Amino acid sequence: MSARDSGIRRISRGAAVVAAAGLALTGAAAVSAADQAPARGQEAAAHQAGTTAGSVSRGRVIDRAKAWAEAKVPYSMSDYRNDYRTDCSGYVSMAWMLGDSLTTVTLPEVTTAIGKEDLRAGDIMGKLGPGTGGSAGHVFLFDRWEDKSAGKFLAYEQTPPHTVHSHKTYSSLIDEGYKAYRYDKITD
Repeated sequence: MSARDSGIRRISRGAAVVAAAGLALTGAAAVSAADQAPARGQEAAAHQAGTTAGSVSRGRVIDRAKAWAEAKVPYSMSDYRNDYRTDCSGYVSMAWMLGDSLTTVTLPEVTTAIGKEDLRAGDIMGKLGPGTGGSAGHVFLFDRWEDKSAGKFLAYEQTPPHTVHSHKTYSSLIDEGYKAYRYDKITD
């Protein structure tokens, strides 16, 4: 990690603490302490509610995704929040409580491809794997079905200008080259 990246991460953590304190003073909902903790090297993170030895529960994934959506975290392929890149794959890495921000190229290393019928809260849909680096790939978190028979669902997504909770249609995403995946250490 460069000195610049280290400085950005320290500033991001400090800004997050100041923002959380400001939210608490105004009575608004603040992000939980677990979401404020640095991701790297934190043994305690694995012991937070909803996690065990590198695993994470579906509920915890959605809670973490929702926190960024409510905070409208700005999208950036170079900025960090709580040690996670604020792009789409960094967002998924944060929600899954991975030790580092993976990329659209490396996320397949911790996932298994699944079918439409298997999609559940905390799974992802993405254009992943070789050749999907930078703006060539994209990934978002599946939240829940709105109408499974019509393939309509809600998703949490880190996209310009900021994190959103959005409506998606499965068939159009498949036509665009998206596939569904499940994190290998997600629990019910």
